[in-house]
Amino acid sequence: MTERDTALAHMRDGYAQMESVLAGLELDDLEQPGVVGEWSLRDVLAHFAGYERYVAAEVGAALENREATNQELYGGEEAPTPEDDLNEDTGNAWVVGRARLQPLQAVLDEFSGSHHRLVGAVERCSDADFEDPSRFAFCNGRSLASVLPNQCWAHYEQHLPDIRSWRAHRQER
Repeated sequence: MTERDTALAHMRDGYAQMESVLAGLELDDLEQPGVVGEWSLRDVLAHFAGYERYVAAEVGAALENREATNQELYGGEEAPTPEDDLNEDTGNAWVVGRARLQPLQAVLDEFSGSHHRLVGAVERCSDADFEDPSRFAFCNGRSLASVLPNQCWAHYEQHLPDIRSWRAHRQER
């Protein structure tokens, strides 16, 4: 199994874990704050989708030898301002703030769609593409293999304990 194949397996497993933690929740549950800090589960899903959408767009465009569009990168024509994109916190706030303006179903669809677009983009990579630190400019001299975990399954793993704790607390009520 190649490094790319292993990553794809992790991506699919991580997404399955997210689906299982969402199973059985009512739509209203997704809107309740306090899952991760002040964020609701809806906000967390938008956060994940923002990262995966961006990486899928960059990888897909690079494989097609073109620049990714704002629609592909950000889910709309509007891109974050330099102030919005100063650091991880401001970038996350921008993504979540925009998602809060969307209907809940659109956020859920984007969470699923962005993940599947990312899987598709990685599937289209050759093993050489996946491991070459100079292949994808957005990776800033790192290979996609080294960047991808924190944009997908390791990102889920970072937030899953809080989500599971929130679910357990809700079930106690």
